[in-house]
Amino acid sequence: MSPAAGGRNARGARRPLVAAAIALLAPLAGFILVARSSYEPSRQYRHVPDSGPVSVALEAGASLTSPGNPVLSRFSIFECRPAGPHDGPYSLAFVEFDDQGFLWDPRQMTTLEEHITTIGAGRGVIMVVFVHGWNHSANPADNNVACFQQVVQAVSLLEHAVTRDNPRAVVGVFCGWRGSVYRSPSINKMLTFWDRLSASNRVGERGDMLRVLSMLSHLKHTLPGSHPNILAITGHSMGARALFEAVGANLKESLARASLGESMIGGFGDLVVLVNPAFVAAEYRLIDEIAREPGIQAAANAEPSLVLISSEADQVMRRLYPIGEYIRPFGQSANPSRDRQMLFQTAANYAPFVTHRLRVVEGAIPNPSSGGKTSPCGCRFVCAEELPIVRGVLDHPEQRELFRYSDIRVLSPSHSGGDSLIYRLALENLREHRLPAIVIQADGPILPEHGESYTPALIEFLVRLVNTKVSSVPARADRSASASP
Repeated sequence: MSPAAGGRNARGARRPLVAAAIALLAPLAGFILVARSSYEPSRQYRHVPDSGPVSVALEAGASLTSPGNPVLSRFSIFECRPAGPHDGPYSLAFVEFDDQGFLWDPRQMTTLEEHITTIGAGRGVIMVVFVHGWNHSANPADNNVACFQQVVQAVSLLEHAVTRDNPRAVVGVFCGWRGSVYRSPSINKMLTFWDRLSASNRVGERGDMLRVLSMLSHLKHTLPGSHPNILAITGHSMGARALFEAVGANLKESLARASLGESMIGGFGDLVVLVNPAFVAAEYRLIDEIAREPGIQAAANAEPSLVLISSEADQVMRRLYPIGEYIRPFGQSANPSRDRQMLFQTAANYAPFVTHRLRVVEGAIPNPSSGGKTSPCGCRFVCAEELPIVRGVLDHPEQRELFRYSDIRVLSPSHSGGDSLIYRLALENLREHRLPAIVIQADGPILPEHGESYTPALIEFLVRLVNTKVSSVPARADRSASASP
């Protein structure tokens, strides 16, 4: 065979290999290009003006995610006017953290403190805080922003319907961090889980989130008003992890001292709720053990102060998260008598810690994503005035059972003039009810996926839980030991 013929044969043999390499690399190159174009640099979304007013009025019924309104991304505090005859004004504020866990702008915290002090003096204030999770941020277009606004509006509606004598001011505080690195949710889910888990650690442990929460807690205890001040804090997913990193040590110390006979010395506010929290059960062990002590239960309030909620349908926390945590303790010593699952299962999915189950006992929960229509309030799943608890209280503010969160009947007005049952939720107790901290396992339809915490059924439960705490605080010293929600 001539050298020329040999070269032609070699080139011919390489052609299939080159074609195969192109076929393999082309999709990867395309994916890299798409990911790069979707990349969202770390940024601050809300700002405090250098001069002039630090807050802006939001027109009645307007959503913070309304497109085409540049003012919605320039301010950190919004004062929302009432949209109807039963509505009350409320405020929404933003506090943002960078990837290192530091405040983007400390003025967001100081102006928030001044705002709450001004509007709450002489009246009292209800502060509702939310720390978002993975795949979300303080971006004006983020659905969590619109949905949080609806929850705060619902709390305001209920407060003004029930507390007619000088109702408390209502303030929502949205804690934003870079839970979303890419604008494409699919790419973000594929590439950022473990990286964002580390970022949430820094947000919680570096101290600035603790400063913000401590400031709000201080206002709760010191701001004068005609009604007691309320502070309710919620975190979702990695936001719940950051929140627990910030306040967990304080909660543990408070319970530990109480178990020794001292008064409860700390805690943050009246209620902390962690939804699908992304931290292992070992981090929660001390709280669970002390909360079950008879002396602690005897001294506990009827309503819990710390609530963890998980979903049977959350495959991220039940499947993906434990895989990474399973490897982490390799080579570390552990007491053989302890269950090693505590080292890699999340606290809210660890069966020995589950105290309650939130069940669908009648009817069926509609799929919130199957409506096929644009939401009139900006949130895809929840509008404040459509919540059954809000409709019920506006029509019958004297019916205190509407605040119960242990038995929830969701009704739909029928054409015949009566109400028809859509579904009913029941909080089933597996242990004694009077616990300062509880862990709830929810049915899948209540919280059908990890990424969305603003489902109608869950918000119906949480709004009732928050408002039970709100309505019970004035009479807390007079409640009987047998009181239940």
